[in-house]
Amino acid sequence: MGKRKLIAGGLVLAGLLTLVVVILAVKGGSKEKQKMEKPLIREPAVAGQFYPAQKEALEEQLALFFSKALPLEEAGEAPNFLIVPHAGYPYSGSVAAQAFARVREGNFKTVILLGPAHQAYFSGAALDGNDFWQTPLGRLALDKEKISKLQDKEGGMIINSLLHENEHCLEVLLPFLQMAGLEDFKIIPILLGQVDEVILSLLAQKISNVFDEQTLLVVSSDLSHYPPANLARAVDEQTVAAILSGKEEVFLKTLEELSQNYPQVATFACGQEAIRVGLKVGQALGIIKQKLFSLTNSGEVTGEEDIVAIIDVTSSPQLNEIIERIRRYDNVESTRTRLILKEHFGAD
Repeated sequence: MGKRKLIAGGLVLAGLLTLVVVILAVKGGSKEKQKMEKPLIREPAVAGQFYPAQKEALEEQLALFFSKALPLEEAGEAPNFLIVPHAGYPYSGSVAAQAFARVREGNFKTVILLGPAHQAYFSGAALDGNDFWQTPLGRLALDKEKISKLQDKEGGMIINSLLHENEHCLEVLLPFLQMAGLEDFKIIPILLGQVDEVILSLLAQKISNVFDEQTLLVVSSDLSHYPPANLARAVDEQTVAAILSGKEEVFLKTLEELSQNYPQVATFACGQEAIRVGLKVGQALGIIKQKLFSLTNSGEVTGEEDIVAIIDVTSSPQLNEIIERIRRYDNVESTRTRLILKEHFGAD
């Protein structure tokens, strides 16, 4: 296929855990048949939380982010592979825009979105079975043909829309794609649960098989979680350097070394399995050029060096474990906890 550019763009964040069909009614058809023809639509799960729920407000915020990104005439050739953050827009929106601004000139017709599951526990990789994903900016159609090619029940690649229902890591990327200037593209959302080397390698092989010049792979991952800003910068730079090597083995070795040297850090890349798949795909397709667009953390964005952790927990022991990790830092004097209950709490 020739060589492509691997762009590791928009890596972030320290201190954060932080989508028209015309239905033709056949004359004399049953109501049940008409009901079955109704398209399946995934509604937004985190609009109004991670990003504005109102169309006008969202467009205004995205326009601001893109206005501060690299001018189009300086963007160069559109990359086929991006790594971007999935935190709330106030923290990671400007970084994500730096990456998505580069795809404006790309003639992409399929966008594969790959990220870690935060809200569901399962084994393998979950594709989505809906027809559309809805965002405040409109609907995005799924590439059903390629999804069928990626599905492999025996290999751990299943279609399960319920696993995507409350997840934020892929949803928050869609408005950027809708504002980036791409036309008539379809999406393939993939969530990773508990995976082993066999599943990761098979998924990378299948993605490589459907990958062409009109395909964009977007990996969703934040970086280190919970360390103070100065430590976050130090460890994130090492993680980014490993990713920019383009070699999965270098990335894995770096994560192992960081875990040994900084055991108090919860994770150095919450989407590390998704990144591994991306690196495997890059190596399989002969992608040899990598570039960092932007790197920051929540301390630098907010101007506060305090650790800010926005997390979802389902039990007190889980919360206490996270707090204890944070307290292990030598320069942490105290911790404060604010409980935020969603309006639909208990219904998930």
